[in-house]
Amino acid sequence: MADREKTLGEIEHWFFDVYLPHWVSIGADDARDPAEVLNYWTPPLHVSTTALNDCLTEGRQVMDLLTNMQAPLKQAGYTHTNVLDRKITAYNGHSGSIDVIWSRCGPGDVEIQRRAAHFEIHRRDGNWHIVAFAGDATDKDRLDEIWATAS
Repeated sequence: MADREKTLGEIEHWFFDVYLPHWVSIGADDARDPAEVLNYWTPPLHVSTTALNDCLTEGRQVMDLLTNMQAPLKQAGYTHTNVLDRKITAYNGHSGSIDVIWSRCGPGDVEIQRRAAHFEIHRRDGNWHIVAFAGDATDKDRLDEIWATAS
């Protein structure tokens, strides 16, 4: 259990303190190179949203996905993302998942878009990588109000 607790802390730090600020900076600053996202989203990347359900096997496909996700945010004046709810799971020392509700905002903390997302991550070559994600628009504040689950 101690190893999973350590991994949980690593995942939390990597995702919320490293990945998220970098993704936001790419989306909010036209001077940033969008290809930097390939440090986090590495093909093959499995994607499931209402608009796309596919396995992206090439970097260019991943870049196209990023462009399609961030274009409407940039047009709306996107500046930051608030995390409304989150759940992190460490499966073992090399994999985990993150469920999150994003509130993507512009100046004055005005919400542009709210999405629920699920990320699967794996450690490869000592670095964390997003290998799959699923998501959808939502108006909810809590994860337990979004996903259909059974026990």
